[in-house]
Amino acid sequence: MGDGGEITHFVGLQRDVTHLKETENRIKAQNEALRLSNEQLALARRKAEDATRLKSEFLATMSHELRTPLNAIIGYTEILLAGMAGEMNTEQRDYQERILVNAENLLQLINNLLDLSKIEAGRMDIVPKPFLVRDWLQEIVRQTQSLAHEKPWTFSTASTSACP
Repeated sequence: MGDGGEITHFVGLQRDVTHLKETENRIKAQNEALRLSNEQLALARRKAEDATRLKSEFLATMSHELRTPLNAIIGYTEILLAGMAGEMNTEQRDYQERILVNAENLLQLINNLLDLSKIEAGRMDIVPKPFLVRDWLQEIVRQTQSLAHEKPWTFSTASTSACP
């Protein structure tokens, strides 16, 4: 200051905050983009959960609707094979046995679909159950023979006499 109290000099500080403002604006833009992404993800999650629920409901309904007539087919085929409706010739018996095997295969596929639906929904209870490997393998052979018989394929198995 001068003798009369007037300002003769001054000291100023200057700081360029352009970079800070640009960074702040980028952070705000990123936060907004993240907020929008989160909203979209939440919406997509709700849609996926709805789709999964609808699929599970559909599978449960369809499996029931398919199993009911399929069980009737299996039951009537077993009645015919048991001879309760009269004797059948060899060709008729062969056709009925094919119907039974294929109906049981279809029922197993339907049950597997329902099981997958239960697994996805977290409602599957796993129950350990003992079984004989030989019986299981014989069932696989029976099913595979039935499928091969319908095609121009030859199916043969090795002897299972080594199995206890």
